[in-house]
Amino acid sequence: MRYLGTKDLYRNQLFHELIRFRFKSVFRILKLWWQWLTKGISDDELWSFDVTIAKFILPRLKRFKVLEEEIHDNGRGYMDDLDKAIRAMDLIANTDCDWLFDEKQRQEVEEGLKIFAEIFPRLWN
Repeated sequence: MRYLGTKDLYRNQLFHELIRFRFKSVFRILKLWWQWLTKGISDDELWSFDVTIAKFILPRLKRFKVLEEEIHDNGRGYMDDLDKAIRAMDLIANTDCDWLFDEKQRQEVEEGLKIFAEIFPRLWN
């Protein structure tokens, strides 16, 4: 019988922790996949829900702005409002942590979200 030294015990413990972690990861991935298949959304998408929503809205707002410029003449004020809302969504979507915003970015996000709430009922083409 071979005596296991502290290095061997440590390696053995790490090996078992790694296997346990991998098993949990695979199980979690399967669980999230099953949620997405059965419900259309997984818990993973709800982790930073503000970022998930911003990533969904951002490309649609950009396309909406292009269509508005092509079809309607809503005036410069409306387009400026759309630009501010797009900028806010862009900052949120591309920064996972809102505490990483500097003061200027935080003000841009707050202003853009207020404007988005104001123009929300007019977002139809």
